[in-house]
Amino acid sequence: MFRFQGRVFLKRTLWFVWEPSWDLFRPIDGFSWNGRAYEIVDTSYIKDPFSELFGFGTLEMKALCIKLTDESLEGIESAPVVKEAVVGSPTWVQDRWVVTTSPQTWREHLRVIGCRRRTCRAGPRGKKFTKRTLR
Repeated sequence: MFRFQGRVFLKRTLWFVWEPSWDLFRPIDGFSWNGRAYEIVDTSYIKDPFSELFGFGTLEMKALCIKLTDESLEGIESAPVVKEAVVGSPTWVQDRWVVTTSPQTWREHLRVIGCRRRTCRAGPRGKKFTKRTLR
């Protein structure tokens, strides 16, 4: 269990996040960096906003979340604060390590961070290079 950017995360076989408005842990699919901010991925648990199982998915998952909350309620306030959350295993993507909960390809990573490919293959456009001679 750790605290990162004001949220408490818990890792069992799945990832869980503490929801203070619900006073419960709830399951999440993942937690990753999108290039601008960290985002929680929980699309499989929040499909129907009018369901009483919203945020949990199934009745068994809701029972598991209640059990996890009862077990770790004392440790929530004293959860250690971390500066860098290593959520998944680092994956080498082209030229850097990327930490995500799901494997990514280089193109998916660039799409997520909203960037284009940059390499050293060509020089900047419009810049003229001159050759210097020594006298």
